[in-house]
Amino acid sequence: MSSLKSKAYKALIWDLLGRICSQGIGFFISIVLARILLPEDFGMLAMVNAIIVVANVFIEMGFGGVLIQRKNIYDIHYSSVYYMNLTVGIFLSILLFFSSWSIGHFYNNQDLPLIVQVMSPVVFFNSLGNVIRTKLRKELNLKTITYALWIGMAMGGIVGVTMALTGYGVWSLVASSLINPLISNLCLFLFVKWRPKLVFDIKVIKKLWKESWKLLATGVLDVSFGNLDSILIGKIFMAKQLGFYYRAASLRNITIDFGSGSLNNIIFPVLSQLQSNNDELRRAVKNGYHALCFICFFLIALFYIVAEDVVVVLFTDKWLPSVEMFRILLLAAFVTPTGYIMQHVVTCKGKFKLYLQLNSAKKLILASTYIVGIVMGFKAFLYCLVLGNVLGYIITIIYAAKELDVNPLKYFGIISNYVLFSLVLAVITDLTINPLEISSHFVKGLSRTLLFSLLYFGFGYLTKQKGAIYLLSQLTFMFRK
Repeated sequence: MSSLKSKAYKALIWDLLGRICSQGIGFFISIVLARILLPEDFGMLAMVNAIIVVANVFIEMGFGGVLIQRKNIYDIHYSSVYYMNLTVGIFLSILLFFSSWSIGHFYNNQDLPLIVQVMSPVVFFNSLGNVIRTKLRKELNLKTITYALWIGMAMGGIVGVTMALTGYGVWSLVASSLINPLISNLCLFLFVKWRPKLVFDIKVIKKLWKESWKLLATGVLDVSFGNLDSILIGKIFMAKQLGFYYRAASLRNITIDFGSGSLNNIIFPVLSQLQSNNDELRRAVKNGYHALCFICFFLIALFYIVAEDVVVVLFTDKWLPSVEMFRILLLAAFVTPTGYIMQHVVTCKGKFKLYLQLNSAKKLILASTYIVGIVMGFKAFLYCLVLGNVLGYIITIIYAAKELDVNPLKYFGIISNYVLFSLVLAVITDLTINPLEISSHFVKGLSRTLLFSLLYFGFGYLTKQKGAIYLLSQLTFMFRK
């Protein structure tokens, strides 16, 4: 147990470091590009990315989760899955290339087919490093993944910004999106000694497929519905509207990523190793849930009150329409990070069929809210998106609590506490700063950030919020190590 804890901490530190740096690089690049390019350019990229992300799920085919969850995995498993991923990646890249005109017709956009054709190799690039990333994650070796990610983002960003400054418009985004995965996956090959052996065992694939198809189906549901918003907005509304939404969703994703990305990357491998000890599993989930809630609601409340200041200072006034969208999306930003740990309770025990049923129920609810939202207009669509995600989250808690043999009201009580705690402090911050009538968005945003942070962490410690106390104890442990 102590060895696992030590590995988990090292993985957490490296992933957190990588996430901070990569998000920093990506955020800086996005700021530069957003100041140069138009919302329509980002809208067109979002249309294509929504399709590529779905294709990436089919490459992996759910094998990654099974390889991580199972204890006895050998080179024959990794090699067979590698060649399977590669074959599917090549096929999907070709399919995407020849489907480009249909995609352009669907969106009623004549510029899209050429963009889709140029970006189609991205699917193949991602298939090159899938198994290596899975192997590194299973070993909790996130240091190598971090280095590869940094280099890819930096190279893609340099090319993208250079092209944007020289007037290439949307093609600067396309070039950046191509170079990033290519360099990242090539770096994985350079940094990792493991190479797939020249063996392919169809029996191994069939055996893994008995469980992986459930993860694939779940992944397809997750990613399809996760990108259905962009697809529907691009189809029903304008590319400019999608561009504003893309900016709002990007900011929301940064909130989610900083709030939980590092913890969630190590939670599944760690919980998988605790699957046979339900007491330890319950304890780990409870502590992790408190920690995630404390971090998430700090970020959600903070970004909600500084949303306008952040957008104006970083992206200029032309992106102001994205502020309201960002705030609406933040209302459900806790669903993904805190929901992941609950989903992993099911998957770490190998109950992939139950996991598929859980996600099918959630997506059915989400689909219903999408339909209602589309009929009622764009803003209603956003609120329905929030409602659908929250309802799906409630189902996740109920499923996970049953697996842990815990009353689900216990988890609802935990999250309600952090909602109320962050809401009260956000209101106090706004009531304190607003009367000062500060004209500078930078000064106003900085003032709100400093005051809210001081209140949140100060009162978090003074009122003995379990998330704050747990995180403080773990940070103390890490520094002592």
